[in-house]
Amino acid sequence: MNPDLEDTIVALEAGVANVDPNAALQNVQGWRTRLDGADFPHADDLRVGLEELSTRLANGDLKDVGELLARLANYVNATVSYAPADVREDLARLGDLLHRGGTDVI
Repeated sequence: MNPDLEDTIVALEAGVANVDPNAALQNVQGWRTRLDGADFPHADDLRVGLEELSTRLANGDLKDVGELLARLANYVNATVSYAPADVREDLARLGDLLHRGGTDVI
């Protein structure tokens, strides 16, 4: 498994409802840092979505977070074919987990 994606995938595999909000916030902020300046399809969309998720987590406002996770899942899934071959499977898994997490909390 790609080490950059591993923590996120493992956390989401436990189910969104089981993820500690503080740990989730740290994870999201880490992704925001990694994606800063990235240039690939939907990078801007991912940055905006992660910024919104970060703000919601920091404020404890999780209303409609399922829709946001589903939107992030769509962006992640849209990037899979553009990603290096060695991370495509992990990105697809991340997209599936975000979608499932979004569906679970809607």
